Amino acid sequence: AVIIDFGSVMSETIVTVYTVDGRVMQANENVDGQMFKISLENYPAGMYFVEVTSKEGTVTTLKVSKF
Repeated sequence: AVIIDFGSVMSETIVTVYTVDGRVMQANENVDGQMFKISLENYPAGMYFVEVTSKEGTVTTLKVSKF
């Protein structure tokens, strides 16, 4: 699992997980709180991108590897 700590309490945040070829594996809208957990348990091994979009429109992309 991947735990994202936003650093402060967020609201109306969108968290999306993409494969390296751009396929959306998971999309979570209206995420609230300071932390958010993503399970990669059913995903094949490989590299993924986690995109976090705040309600203000700020986009942060994280690179995650699953072994």
